[in-house]
Amino acid sequence: MMGCKMIDQVVLTGQDRKRLSAIVVLNPQELYIEGFIERDEREQIQALVDLINDPHCSKNEYVQASTELDNFTRKVNVDKQLMALVTSDVEHLLSKFRKWEHVGSFTLILEPFAMVNNLLTQSYKVKRSSVLERYCDKAES
Repeated sequence: MMGCKMIDQVVLTGQDRKRLSAIVVLNPQELYIEGFIERDEREQIQALVDLINDPHCSKNEYVQASTELDNFTRKVNVDKQLMALVTSDVEHLLSKFRKWEHVGSFTLILEPFAMVNNLLTQSYKVKRSSVLERYCDKAES
């Protein structure tokens, strides 16, 4: 799925279930290019993402940035065209996979998996269990 320009990071869930779900971190630049957000919104989102990705980001800075990104996330999640675009791009990428390997639902977010939010290790590996714990309710709905 990393072949989709709209996706910066992704975690799949749903093993041993009827369908897979994907927790997808969207790329702010691509959201802007595709017309889903305005230029000033892209700049604000990118600055927040960069702050969260900074290993020196403090917990207080993170809490404020996370809150602001949640507001932007709610805005993009109501856009049915965005969901359709992500879905069709991923379906195209997975077209050669077996039916049970296809993703059935997506959780779209803007907050990156980072060290400050405990979703990334110091060696930059995604902490699947932490991501699933945080987004489990959204991914399974």
